[in-house]
Amino acid sequence: PGVVLLDEPAAGLDPEARQELSRLFRRLRSEGMTLLVSSHILVELAEYSTDMLVLKAGRVVDQRPIAPSPTAAVSLELILVEPWADIGKHLAVLSGVSDIEVQGTCVHFHFAGDDAARHRLLRTMINDGIAVCGLSAARQEIQASYLASVRSSGKKKG
Repeated sequence: PGVVLLDEPAAGLDPEARQELSRLFRRLRSEGMTLLVSSHILVELAEYSTDMLVLKAGRVVDQRPIAPSPTAAVSLELILVEPWADIGKHLAVLSGVSDIEVQGTCVHFHFAGDDAARHRLLRTMINDGIAVCGLSAARQEIQASYLASVRSSGKKKG
């Protein structure tokens, strides 16, 4: 089938079976199948989900992608060896970089570019003398996203 609806598919499964189920779901997704999975174990859904739909009292309160598309800007986390006061200004002039937030040795920003462009960005930072400890994609945490959606829906009237 093109679409499969599942309610709590991992309920009662041991860790190995849950891992195998997740592997199966990713394979089916890559083959073009759409899986609609209802579950309260949100961390598990993050292993294979691409989008999130939040329902509350029978109404849609949020719908968003949780896995970035290959062409979308990704949220990156840069870890520095030590804080650098001018890191925000330095990153702001680099191609594809936007929405920079600096917190000590941790810098979050959005980057528009593929893996090769991300490699060039990292090489440029290192060549510019930035003491980089790590650079990784910051995947949105599905449980935090869900809780924020539900909390904000309670504040809306109408």
